[in-house]
Amino acid sequence: MAVSSAFRRHGLGKRLVNELETWAKNHGFTKIILMNGGPKEDARAFYRAIGYLDNGMKVVSVEPHVEVFQLAKQL
Repeated sequence: MAVSSAFRRHGLGKRLVNELETWAKNHGFTKIILMNGGPKEDARAFYRAIGYLDNGMKVVSVEPHVEVFQLAKQL
């Protein structure tokens, strides 16, 4: 999920995440875990600002080696 750079800082990302969280709650989910790959500190900062906590790193591919950051939020 992403918002084009031309449309950032208008609340769209927060609205998208709020809709996801509402849908998840309504379908019985109690936690959301996000995976964020690459050097996207701005994305991680956004998720932290709306209540997501760092949940460590995970290797999702060995060859080529790919690591992603995980963020999680209890609903």
